[in-house]
Amino acid sequence: MPEVQLLQEPQDAFASRISGLTDRIFHDRNESLKNGAALGSATIESYRRRITELTDQLPADFHDDLHRSLTGLHQEWQLAVTQDWEMNSRVTRDMDDAALELSGLERTEYLEQVPRIVGEICGFQKVLFSVVQGTHWIPVSMWAKDPTEITAIRLNDYLKDNPVIRLVGSLPEAEMARNRRPVLIENALENPRTHKPPVVLSNATDYAGAPLFVDGRIAAFLHIDRAIQSRPPNETDMLWLNRYSTSVAAMYRIQRTTKKERRLRNEMPPGSRPCSTLRQLQVRRTFRVPMPRRGATASSSAARPSNARG
Repeated sequence: MPEVQLLQEPQDAFASRISGLTDRIFHDRNESLKNGAALGSATIESYRRRITELTDQLPADFHDDLHRSLTGLHQEWQLAVTQDWEMNSRVTRDMDDAALELSGLERTEYLEQVPRIVGEICGFQKVLFSVVQGTHWIPVSMWAKDPTEITAIRLNDYLKDNPVIRLVGSLPEAEMARNRRPVLIENALENPRTHKPPVVLSNATDYAGAPLFVDGRIAAFLHIDRAIQSRPPNETDMLWLNRYSTSVAAMYRIQRTTKKERRLRNEMPPGSRPCSTLRQLQVRRTFRVPMPRRGATASSSAARPSNARG
């Protein structure tokens, strides 16, 4: 009887570990779906390592029900992998489509729509959009999933004071500008490198940021958080944000070039516009009559083109 009891205890403990990890993956999958988020490659990989450890530790003489439980755990992990792949595909597709919405917008609309689009597509809690002027960055607009939530209200009030922040060397924003890469900041409230007012007001214990470059120069920043959601931003959120910032910068560059060309064309006199000049040149070439070369006889002169009128 004691031997049976000794064998039963480790089986129960092992079954509990399998069940606990299965429930954890199931819960995280559902939370991610609810928030429109991805579990992230790091989380997926950590699940895989734990499943491998459980599989390696399973003795051959354990009951079949443990093997069935372990099979169910593998299936739950595979569902998580598939869900993350589908989420990434959906976000990438929606981002590419949404970037076209920015075409033709005026500046005020542009500042409003840029944070809204990425927030809605990626399920972020809040999105902050800042422009860069010289050695300063200036938060100019924000979007919140719930505008009535207290941290969203505080951050919006902060923007009304028109804050101007220096891009000093230790800030994550200065790092983004130098290295041309996004950042993922953990423990932002305790991190001595972060600029505290927006972090404290938005209660962003963790956040991600991405730079926007136009013509090779830093032009803006995007920051996001998941302050009241069940998990902080992860590396997938950072990569999503960086992809979006690249699309926004490209669309802005195209829009700016188009407006510049249209303005220059409108400022030109009607007769000197490229299309008019080309038509005039074609007309002159069509009806031009070559003059005889000096010293040439009438018979050696170039013949008049057949379509020229005498």
